[in-house]
Amino acid sequence: MSHLMTDKCDNAADAAELRRLLAKWSRALEAKDLDRLLEDYADNALLFDAIPPY
Repeated sequence: MSHLMTDKCDNAADAAELRRLLAKWSRALEAKDLDRLLEDYADNALLFDAIPPY
């Protein structure tokens, strides 16, 4: 995602990028491929699940 912090908004391009990323993430999840799941995250990203109750 090379355009994370821009002041321009292109809803069609943004929607297409989100669909692409979700499809890629879904394939990686189904394949249980942790490396592919994490490759679009920053190296210092902190990930967690929200455990109920929210």
